[in-house]
Parts: sequence; structure tokens; C-alpha cells
Amino acid sequence: MAITVVLGLMWALSTAFSGFVPPVQSDGGEAARAEQPAAPEADAQTEEPAPEPEPVETKTPEPVRPVIESAEALDPEGEASGDTVGEHPEAVQYAYDGQPETFWYTRTYARPTYGMKTGVGFLIKLEEKAPVSTIVLDTNNDGGTVEVRAGSDPTEGKPLASGSFAPSTELEFDTTESDEFVLWFPELPSTFNGKNRVELNEILVS
Repeated sequence: MAITVVLGLMWALSTAFSGFVPPVQSDGGEAARAEQPAAPEADAQTEEPAPEPEPVETKTPEPVRPVIESAEALDPEGEASGDTVGEHPEAVQYAYDGQPETFWYTRTYARPTYGMKTGVGFLIKLEEKAPVSTIVLDTNNDGGTVEVRAGSDPTEGKPLASGSFAPSTELEFDTTESDEFVLWFPELPSTFNGKNRVELNEILVS
């Protein structure tokens, strides 16, 4: 009995003074994960980028189209000598009226080189200044000589172009901007019936 009492006492003392062992606890991971908000889901539709503005087209201004406003028959040497008859000034509009059957014409001379003057001419006046590189003459002529100059003086400076008359006479030259061009005839062509004179049906400027 004494031994039993001693053993019981020793067990009681051992239990009383042994360390306190806490109950098993969770590490808090599950709770933390439960409290953490879920990551936002990606939008089903992504926002499309704004379209780039279309480039603005810059239009190049169209060149001024040469339009003949009026014309003048030129006979400077005849006027200087007192000749007031002129080179048929009443018919100048027929050279640019759009009617090929009508024409302006000079007086008829005995010789292609006149004899008493160095030439006669025709002044073209445009509605406004324009770049010009070609003048086409629709004529009833063949041979002779025609010169073209910018401005109103028929003999000043070097001609832009020159050539012989033909039913379609094309005078090409470097682009020149002006509102006046003068045709000068230092040698008369012949008409289809053999007359020494200029007959201009139409003048085309471009």
C-alpha cells in the first residue's frame, strides 16, 4: 500500500508541474485566403483603339486656263508713216471666235517681204496672266515666217519661238507667264490661191 501511495503521489506531482501544451491551431493560411479579395477577371471585350484621323488631302491649285479676251492688228511702221488704213482691225475677233470658217487677214501685198516695211503683227490679249507654252495657229497659209513674243512690242527682244506657216502651225516655247503675246510676220505666207497675206482662222493658247 505504501508503494502504491508513493507512485500515485509521484504521478500527481509529475502531472501538476508538466508544461502546458496548447491545442493544435491552424496557421491562418486558409482564413487569410478566404478573406483576400479575388483578382478581378479580365474584361471579356477589350477596348478598341481610336481610329487614326484620315490625312487631309491638299489639292494643288489648277493653273489658270489661258483665255483670249481681245486682240489687235498691228502695223506700227504703217501708222508711223501716216497709213491709217490698218491691217483689217474690223476682223480681229474672227481669229479667236471659235468658228474655223471665219478668219482675220492682213492686206494683200505684192511681195512676201512687203517692200515698204519690215512686217505686221497680231496682238493677243488674255483675260489674265497665265503660264503659256504653246500657241497653235489654224490658217489658210503656207510658207512665210511667224514669230511670237511675250508683251505687246512686236520687235523687242528675242522671239520665244518662230516658224513657217502651215494649215496648223504650232509654236512651242519655254513656259512664259504673261497676259499679252504678239505674233509678228516678217515674211508673208501665201494663201491657197497664191495671195501674199496672212489668214488666221483660229488661235489656240495653252
